[in-house]
Amino acid sequence: EDFLIPYNDSTHTYFKDILVKLVANLRLGYHFVDCENISTNDSIVYSFNSDETIHARFEADCEFPQLITEDAMLLKDCSPYHFENDITIETGATLYCEPGVEIFFGEDVKLKVYGNLEFTGTEEEPITIQGEEGIYWKYLQSDNGNMHLKYVNIHSGEKAIRFVYGGNLFVENCTFHESDMESSDLISCEGAEVVFSNNTFYGNPANTKKDGIDCGSLLSGEFIRNVFYDITDDCIDIGNNSSNIFIEYNEIYDCESMGISIGEGSVAYISRNIIAHCQGGIQVHTDGIATIINNTLFDNEIGIQCYHYDSTPNSGGTANVINTIISQCTDDYTLQANSQIDISYSLSDNTLHTGIGNIYDDPSFVNALNDDFQLLGNSPCIDAGDILTIPDPDGTRADVGALFFNQSSFIPEFDKNISIYPNPFSNKFTVRLDSSSMIEQISIYNLLGKMIYSRSNIDENSYVVEIESKGLLLILVSDKKGNSYSIKLISK
Repeated sequence: EDFLIPYNDSTHTYFKDILVKLVANLRLGYHFVDCENISTNDSIVYSFNSDETIHARFEADCEFPQLITEDAMLLKDCSPYHFENDITIETGATLYCEPGVEIFFGEDVKLKVYGNLEFTGTEEEPITIQGEEGIYWKYLQSDNGNMHLKYVNIHSGEKAIRFVYGGNLFVENCTFHESDMESSDLISCEGAEVVFSNNTFYGNPANTKKDGIDCGSLLSGEFIRNVFYDITDDCIDIGNNSSNIFIEYNEIYDCESMGISIGEGSVAYISRNIIAHCQGGIQVHTDGIATIINNTLFDNEIGIQCYHYDSTPNSGGTANVINTIISQCTDDYTLQANSQIDISYSLSDNTLHTGIGNIYDDPSFVNALNDDFQLLGNSPCIDAGDILTIPDPDGTRADVGALFFNQSSFIPEFDKNISIYPNPFSNKFTVRLDSSSMIEQISIYNLLGKMIYSRSNIDENSYVVEIESKGLLLILVSDKKGNSYSIKLISK
């Protein structure tokens, strides 16, 4: 019989001489042992004749199968795990992992994902994946599966991740250490939707020609707030007709090739990145197209490179460079036949480039020798960006460079008070603020940073926007209280 027990009430008697059914509630990764001194069954009917405590005992399932056909969990209670054979997650199954777990793989061993991999550590207790001491393992491999890695430290074997044939890859707050094995790129992705955010990548200078992240045929990709050190080839390499690519707020140092490479018909929006001490900053090649806006390129042999493969001389790269600093580079840019570069509202300390709003001056960094590329208060970059591009977060005209000079003492973040849906959308979407706010203005910018839509004096809590433009769009909304919001949308 079901009945309510008053909260925090110890003045009544419950269950006396009443049959009560007790059922063990199993946590994933554990099995039931017994109700101590009562029964080994996981479901019992029991009668309480007096005050009594019942102890249910559970044990961790530390023996792990090679083939995972149903949901399973790697437990901290069983850590460390040592796998000498491949682990396969079948379609429909999910392998979870608790924070703090350590995983060691044997020689040439890989974890294959056809279903789902959900490894979620914490900042205090990250998950660690590596090979046995002195051993090169393979990698995490997905074939049309899905991976979500958060706070995972990976010491690569042949590589760290091989992700192919569709699916979704989300990697956030992870750390990657490249092994000294002469093999392929640290991470490769093909034909998928990927998000890399707030990760740190450490290359191994002893290696030759290994990309940090090499992706092709992406349906969409976001590479945001990652940091790269000592990668021996390109840090972010996007090719094979990838679309809907955002590369923003990354820091790239001491790369032996290009910081960012866009090629083979791919289209990318590259914004607010710092690329320093590399062979090259950004390259666009072989029918690739890149909008390069508000970046800082410092002490690279080449700032921007546009070219074609020798086998495809009729192709080339197209770069639209806006609000960007190119400083202390041997060559600001190189350009092959059939390639194109347009530079506007950008600063060079090497020459005055042809184009609207360009500046020939010292950018006046706070301390470039220590990689502090903040602008001093007297920098010629302040408020010198294209007036039609997205304003700085302090509400002033866009500065030139990756880091804006804050002219306001406080920059609010109110994104939790706004919803924009659906995303992706087709032809129209809805902007809605919380019940206490009214919309003042909506502005929309395309991949080129150009405003393509603006409505003001809306004075409504909810508003439907109709627009035909396709691709990635940035939506800026202001309310009657003076708050500003920014959301990215994809138009199909």
